[in-house]
Amino acid sequence: MTRFRWISLSCLLLGACTDRREQAERTLSEAGPARLREEAALLYKERFGGSGAEFSVVDESAWPQSFRRWRPRRVGAYPDGFSLALETDADTERGIFVIPMHFEGRVPSGAAGARFEPLAEGIYWYGFAR
Repeated sequence: MTRFRWISLSCLLLGACTDRREQAERTLSEAGPARLREEAALLYKERFGGSGAEFSVVDESAWPQSFRRWRPRRVGAYPDGFSLALETDADTERGIFVIPMHFEGRVPSGAAGARFEPLAEGIYWYGFAR
């Protein structure tokens, strides 16, 4: 019985150690990037159509289902895409950056200190310090 408890505890601890990027990459491979980018394009049209906005926080009620799948802490709308903040603390933010469909060839512009690593076409893992 003691051995079983040890194995169960080890499995729980290993599961808790999986970082958010690994979880995000797994979710992306399950869901596929196309739907995420299509829904981002629709949201982009609603959010930026005709406006000169630079950045805004997207209200949770407006998040497409494909965004909700990641359970982000916050979704930000930028002129070149959307950030799904998966990890935040006082000094940093990390998560998924989605460039809407039909924005082929665009890459996230980012601010100084921002880092973007491609995960799939038009989808990046991002990190930046505030």
